[in-house]
Amino acid sequence: MQVASSALWIFFGVMQVWRYTKTGDQFLLWTGLLIGAGHLVRFIITMFRTPKAEVYFSEIEKAAFKSRNGNKFLDLKLRSGLKRRIRSIEPVSEELKGFLAEKQLPIR
Repeated sequence: MQVASSALWIFFGVMQVWRYTKTGDQFLLWTGLLIGAGHLVRFIITMFRTPKAEVYFSEIEKAAFKSRNGNKFLDLKLRSGLKRRIRSIEPVSEELKGFLAEKQLPIR
């Protein structure tokens, strides 16, 4: 959904800049550049994200249980320095804490 949304906003930004070339209205130029460039950055970041379905225990360095705005999630810091976030752990958070403690992983 983010890719399609960003692509549409990039197209809108390009069309705004194109309209600027016809009319000379500065507002069209700057709004088109801001919208197009902002969503181009978002599009590139979205394309370079690499979701990983499996993380092996040997890769995990630390685990941290966090909560923001009522949503609970688990942040894993891997030995390579990368971080992985597991969302929607609400129903099994206590089981996960016990399981990770059993595997002797540092938990925050």
